[in-house]
Parts: sequence; structure tokens; C-alpha cells
Amino acid sequence: KSENTLDMYSLIIKKDHQEVAGLFRRLKAAEGFSETSEQLFTQLREELEIHTHAEERVWYSALRETEGTQ
Repeated sequence: KSENTLDMYSLIIKKDHQEVAGLFRRLKAAEGFSETSEQLFTQLREELEIHTHAEERVWYSALRETEGTQ
């Protein structure tokens, strides 16, 4: 994989991190509102599962391939 591919993955991972951080902020702000908190927690869990899978499968794989070519 090229350096441009890693840059693209890096941007996607950074965007995901920002989205998850935003969900944490919204969850904290919704404290006391159980229905809203439950919905946000469910969304946060789903986002983290997707993000973790993508990060492990795509990002670290691409990083290992790049490190192996240098």
C-alpha cells in the first residue's frame, strides 16, 4: 500500500475518533435522560465496534505492509 493510502486511512481513523469523542460528549450531556442516554450508548457501542474492526483490519494491516517495504 502506498503512503497516500495510509494518509487516507489516517484521515478516516481521525474522523472516526472525532465522531466517537462527540458521542461521548453528547452522552455526558444527556446524563439523567435515560432514553437519550440509552440511544447514544447504543450508537457509541456500534461505532466503536465498527471502528475497532476497521482499525485492526485495515489500518494496522496497511501499516505493517508499509513498514515491511521500508
